[in-house]
Amino acid sequence: LNAFVHNGRVVVSFEANVDGKAELAIYNVQGVELAKVNANVAKGQNQYTFNAELPSGVYVIRMTENNINTAVKVVK
Repeated sequence: LNAFVHNGRVVVSFEANVDGKAELAIYNVQGVELAKVNANVAKGQNQYTFNAELPSGVYVIRMTENNINTAVKVVK
């Protein structure tokens, strides 16, 4: 799971183990969920762009796939 800011948007890239569904969410440092998406993903490399207007700060991106949670911090 990798995340970075590009042109004001948060871009998340990840590798899915199998075809299926993944949930991606953005949280602020207080743990408040700011955006969430349920996406159909294909096995292999995937990318999703959050178009949410977020102020500068530190955020946590969480991905859930096959009941496995992965998280990464990103600074905007």
